[in-house]
Amino acid sequence: MDMELPSPEQVAAILPKWRAEHPRLDAMLERYGEPVKALRHMGLLLWQQGDLGPATQMLAGAVSLSPAEAPLWSGLGGVLFAAGHRAEAASCIKSALSRDPTQATDWLMLGTIHSTEPDTSVAEEAFLNALQCDPNSPDAVISLGLLYTRTKRYAEAARCLKDAVAAGAESPAVHTCLAQTLFNLGDFPGAARSFGEAVRRQPDDPPLRQKFGQARFLETILDCTLEDGLAAYQEAAGGAPEDFDKLTRDSFHILSGYGHLEAAIRLGEALQARKPGDPIQAYLLAALKQKPMDRAPDEYVTTYFDKFAETFDQQLVEVLDYHGPEKLHALVASQGRPLARMLDLGCGTGLAGPLLKAPGRVLTGVDLSPRMLEKAAARQAYDHLIASEAIAYLAQQEHGFDLIFAADFLVYVGDLAPLLRHAARLLAPGGLLALTIETTTDGTYRLLPSGRFAHRPAYIEDLGRGSFGLLRQEPTMIRLEANRPVDGALMLFERV
Repeated sequence: MDMELPSPEQVAAILPKWRAEHPRLDAMLERYGEPVKALRHMGLLLWQQGDLGPATQMLAGAVSLSPAEAPLWSGLGGVLFAAGHRAEAASCIKSALSRDPTQATDWLMLGTIHSTEPDTSVAEEAFLNALQCDPNSPDAVISLGLLYTRTKRYAEAARCLKDAVAAGAESPAVHTCLAQTLFNLGDFPGAARSFGEAVRRQPDDPPLRQKFGQARFLETILDCTLEDGLAAYQEAAGGAPEDFDKLTRDSFHILSGYGHLEAAIRLGEALQARKPGDPIQAYLLAALKQKPMDRAPDEYVTTYFDKFAETFDQQLVEVLDYHGPEKLHALVASQGRPLARMLDLGCGTGLAGPLLKAPGRVLTGVDLSPRMLEKAAARQAYDHLIASEAIAYLAQQEHGFDLIFAADFLVYVGDLAPLLRHAARLLAPGGLLALTIETTTDGTYRLLPSGRFAHRPAYIEDLGRGSFGLLRQEPTMIRLEANRPVDGALMLFERV
């Protein structure tokens, strides 16, 4: 959006009024002898004082009188951005850069303006241009690092933020951001050092000290006992953990996710000794030890997802970048089939419900977790919601379906032969079976340290041969695990 400027004639006409309202402008005009410098100086002064309306008017007047001067456009862009007019500010900064592309501060301003947009490419290019103009600009390095952090490009973020610290950046925010970035990369010793630097500069910040404590706990537990880890936490955080269960549970998942399996097993065994009846810890520890299993136990699934139900949607969609239902629904919709009776296996909180439901369709959701079903019911998309293990439910059904939809359900089932057998019985010819899986190239299926199963797509094809024909198969990113993409596949079968 281009900035609409007054004409030179309009500026000349209003100048006496501005002189009367702002005596300092009158003095500046006397000093400089011509209005452009006086208007720029006065506009910047008013901006500094927070009087953004008159500041904008005077800076716009200066630009109108001398549009070839890049600094005038820069000043106008800055005050517009301060006033919340992002599009006009960006237009002015671009005008400044078109006249003088060597100014790092203008590129930095342009990047800052665009940094909150969904497409970060303009901001990234601007910050890189700022660094090209001034390789020693700490603001450009920090801004680029923060942009990479926001877009989960943690390795690049760590490189930028380390450069900023090496160049002398002392802000607690920079050290905190670097620490969190290193934490997200699984570098717990590095994260602990950086959190320690942030705490040294900002010691009276309890949440920061807790993050420092968690990093020290993980750093210590890599080679030591649970008790050693808790002592390290207490020293760093300034006290015992407020929520012992959350600290240790989260740390167990973090260690497992980042591949520190020996440390995760040690921690898991210590936690199981404290709570021998915990079905979640028992199953996940068994998965880490690679004990042979063909599905996750019902007690684990129910207990885990009942606890997870309240934050499930936010955690999966916003944190783990999970979009399985949307992707799988798009695959189903591409076939243009009439689907009168639909079954959502492992429906969870009902993320797929609003996608699948339409007039004339009957949608049934099945899940083991009562709390997840409560969330699904609140979406008001399902005609029937059943609390049951999914394959047991299929085994009891006599009436058929036009679609069996299973997004992120098969990750809790290894042996898929019973599911394919019942699906073949319940789907009429032309019916659809839609699945998402985490993929492996090993054998048939494999239990992962996360407690989830990965399947070889050819294994599912082989199981369905004679009953199902594969319509489409697409590779996909299932979700993030330890901030890394998990490979998966969308598979759509037709009952033949």
